[in-house]
Amino acid sequence: MAGSGYGSPQKTTNGGSNQVTYGYDNLKSAESVTGWNSNSTTYAYDGAAG
Repeated sequence: MAGSGYGSPQKTTNGGSNQVTYGYDNLKSAESVTGWNSNSTTYAYDGAAG
């Protein structure tokens, strides 16, 4: 996971056996999501937003 400039870069929801972990970058933007089935999605920003 990227950086820890504001605290923990991860948040885990506790749904019993259905945990989902969210990863964040230094700007508190979502960076990744990993589900209870170990599937993950990674997000990248292109910098085009103004």
